[in-house]
Amino acid sequence: MGLRTLLFASLFAFALLGALYNPLVGLIGYMGHYCIGPERQWWHAPLSGYNMRYSFLLAIVSAFSILINRSKLAYGQLLVKQEWLVWTFLEVVWLAAITSSVSVGRYSTVDHPTMKMLKISFFLLMLSHVATDRKKLKIVTWSFVIFALILGMQAYEVPLRAFSHGRLESVGGADFGDANRFGGFMAGMLFIIGCQFLNCRRFWERALVFLAGGFAANAIILTRCRGAMLGLAVGMLVALTFSAPRYRKIIVIGLITAGLGFAHLSDEAFVERSSTIVVDAGEERDASASSRLEIWEGGLKMLMAHPLLGVGPGNFYQNIGNYQPLHPGRDAHNTLVRCAGELGLVGLSIFIWLVFNAFLVLRKCIRDASIFPPEVEKDFQLMSMGYMAALFAILAYGMTGTLVYTEYLWWLLIIPVCLQRAFDNEIEAQRLLSATSDTLGEDNVRGRLDV
Repeated sequence: MGLRTLLFASLFAFALLGALYNPLVGLIGYMGHYCIGPERQWWHAPLSGYNMRYSFLLAIVSAFSILINRSKLAYGQLLVKQEWLVWTFLEVVWLAAITSSVSVGRYSTVDHPTMKMLKISFFLLMLSHVATDRKKLKIVTWSFVIFALILGMQAYEVPLRAFSHGRLESVGGADFGDANRFGGFMAGMLFIIGCQFLNCRRFWERALVFLAGGFAANAIILTRCRGAMLGLAVGMLVALTFSAPRYRKIIVIGLITAGLGFAHLSDEAFVERSSTIVVDAGEERDASASSRLEIWEGGLKMLMAHPLLGVGPGNFYQNIGNYQPLHPGRDAHNTLVRCAGELGLVGLSIFIWLVFNAFLVLRKCIRDASIFPPEVEKDFQLMSMGYMAALFAILAYGMTGTLVYTEYLWWLLIIPVCLQRAFDNEIEAQRLLSATSDTLGEDNVRGRLDV
């Protein structure tokens, strides 16, 4: 058994046992398993015979730990608006599935969207009730940095056979099965990495975050993902527009530095492919971009034919040929088109509401963090800025890729709830601290008078 195999087995055992003491350990272990996808790695071969369901075990143990430690969890209101929206979206997915034809073929080896969204919703519920204070959220943020570093290192060392048509494929877990979704994820992680770099207080922390950023940027270049580049552009715009004014100058410097880093790492194939994101009206689009426009047109026709609940989750592939005969069996290559086609106007409206509400919560955390002492204010503002830019970077990639049932998008849609609860808990903690300080001051005065 190799060193990496032993390391993974040790970390899994630690996450499983640690989850009994603190459910956050199990939830982070679940997220790490999702991102890295050990079953897809060569070093997992010695363990493949055990048929372990790592994510299932981590989720079950974490849920059990939440039940036995529920008195220690500070989540306030049981369900807030964003959580209600998540569960309403899940209900729409199931209702659309019940009222439509059965999906066949594609979902014989992977989870059907109904089951996948059910699992995702339960995980989101656990995460939003556990990561509810500033310390835990900082741990979650550091975990994203570490996951991005590991994925970036995997991308750096993969053999040439992992490339298809010059693009990096098959790095990370199941939801990173193609270069585009992997590139989209890494584009979002770059903004979390950037804000974490600004929030580091020690040299070794900044060095580690800087390393993660370099490997993440290199991974994006290797994927040749145009959607990821679009995501980076949108994320930059969001970061500059909605960040706290005190950070805008340093963000501009950081973006220029990152741009120079991309220019240094880029090769001719990446530059050539990225240049086709936008073309002049008189130029001929490449075959991929042209076909996507035709598929989107077919998706609009699909929505018009099934406006309320669409054709059902997972049924876009089977139905697109009826509305666009040139592209039977194709994916939508657009999150909104896929959502509208499969879940109708009801599902699309709730999805857009989820995104908008997440934005409002993050903006509120950035704006209102000034009520806290400087160190606490910095934590909340930088975490909120990083997650907001990451969310919109990934959503921008989603305009050229499908993310309706992709779990990492839903993490970024629920983390605003974690920030909201952490914000409220920090207010309470500051009140208690202030009350304690006042009481101590009064006691000292009384002591001096008595003497």
